[in-house]
Order: sequence, then structure tokens, then C-alpha cells
Amino acid sequence: MPWQWRHLHAIDATPARRRGGRPKMTCSFPAQAKLYPSAAEAEAAGDHQVLALALAHRAVSDAGGAAALALGGDAAAKDRVGVYFGAWQRGAGEGRASAYGALGEALGALPGRVAESLDARGPCLLVDTACSSALVALDAALGDLRRGRVDWALVGGVNVHRADDRLTAQLRRGRFLSPTGRCHAFGATADGYARASGGAVVLLCRA
Repeated sequence: MPWQWRHLHAIDATPARRRGGRPKMTCSFPAQAKLYPSAAEAEAAGDHQVLALALAHRAVSDAGGAAALALGGDAAAKDRVGVYFGAWQRGAGEGRASAYGALGEALGALPGRVAESLDARGPCLLVDTACSSALVALDAALGDLRRGRVDWALVGGVNVHRADDRLTAQLRRGRFLSPTGRCHAFGATADGYARASGGAVVLLCRA
């Protein structure tokens, strides 16, 4: 995800606009295409969805044999694997125009795409509560694990933004963004936050 802020913000190149975070992990199109049933669907996928899929597959791979057994087992085992994601504000202009574009760019379709890719057949939901989305998704997953509704819960949060999107400008006008482009969470010098792209996925197991 190139971030040439000098070209995009020649007029308004304040720290609040030019600072931000980007994930180190990248996903080339050949690798991305392997996560989808067809190349056409992969081309229409939005950035949030691609990042969520890549992180989900990595989490399952890192979990080892027990997770693979649950996802590769019988239907009853797959019914007890839930997918819970938090996300907010998809980036403008994601994906390519195609019959798959509506789902490729929809945040609501993100956990369903992850579940389909892994053949997880339990609860599947997207939480959008702005900055707390991932934490609320985690709370929902923990609740289902404690109640015995699922044995495994894939929980994650993703956020992808572009430096030139309208939301960044709106947040800056509303003074949500730090004028220095830095976060000082819970500190006396806190004056806003810096936007960033990134994500995290964990796989939880009922004890």
C-alpha cells in the first residue's frame, strides 16, 4: 500500500495527515488468489478482506494440529468453530468493478469470507463499534466460548485506510487527529490520535 503523501497532500501536508501506520505484511496477487474460490473474486476483494484472510490463515497455521483437526474434521466439529471480527470504515475505492465487487468491499461480508475460506460453520459476525470494534468482537467470542456454544473462536480486527480519503480530512476538521501526528494514550499530552492500517487475529480454544 504505497503512501506518497507528498504527492497526495501538496497543499495540506500537516503532521496529522502525513503520519500513520502500515502493516509490514503484504499479500501479492498470486498469494491472494489462493484464498478465494476464483481469480475474479480475488480481484474484487477489498483491502480489509484480503488482510483479514491472510491473518486468519496465519493464525490457524500457527495454532498447529488441534486447530487443523477441528477445521478439517466432520461437520459437527466445524459447526463449533466461530468467526468474530471487528472493523470500521472501509477504504474508498477498494476492489475492482465486477459482479463480486459488492461483497468484496462490504465489511459485513468479511467474517463470512473468512469462515468460508476455512470451512468454519459456527457463529459468524462483524462488529462495528468504531475504535472498540475488535474488543467487542473478542467479548462476543469469549461469551460464546464460556456458554459452550463454540469450542474454537477465530477473533480479529482489521483496519485499512488511505492517506487521501475523505474520512481523514473529516476527522482532522473535527480535531480527532493529533496535530503532531502522534498518539499519547492516557497521557497528559494526549491531543488526538494518528490513523493506522493493520490487523490482528487470534484463535481461542474452550478449556
